[in-house]
Amino acid sequence: MGIVGEKSAEFLSNQKEKFDQWHNMYAKSHKVTVEEAIADSERDQVANGLGRERGRKYPYCDCSILMHDLLPDYKK
Repeated sequence: MGIVGEKSAEFLSNQKEKFDQWHNMYAKSHKVTVEEAIADSERDQVANGLGRERGRKYPYCDCSILMHDLLPDYKK
């Protein structure tokens, strides 16, 4: 998608994480502490960065294959 697509995806991803943290969406929906919700958001950001990096390196590879190693055990 080029640099514009990459920057747009990064911006939207960051805004979603900020919104979720501000409103404690994950904490409310998963009934966890705020600290656990923040840790989950940080893990999401790491995964988002890896996804963008791997997508640049392998632009024609299916996302589910690129990110398979990050799926929770129950989804593998």
